[in-house]
Amino acid sequence: MTSFQKALGQFLVYVKAVKKQLLDWTVYLAIPIDIYNGFFLEFNFIWEMVEEYDLKLIVFDPDDKEIVLWRN
Repeated sequence: MTSFQKALGQFLVYVKAVKKQLLDWTVYLAIPIDIYNGFFLEFNFIWEMVEEYDLKLIVFDPDDKEIVLWRN
């Protein structure tokens, strides 16, 4: 949970910084597939936060070095 809290905080800070600089960038939260399949799919409140904060996600497989899900 602590790692998610830290990552969410960083994500929100980056989004704010990008908007403040008027940059046309999209900020993504990258998470390994095992964390996504466990933590993200196990707890409903995580998805509530994904929706509430409009999190853009990139889910990747660190072993195969490939993106398995890209959620805008």
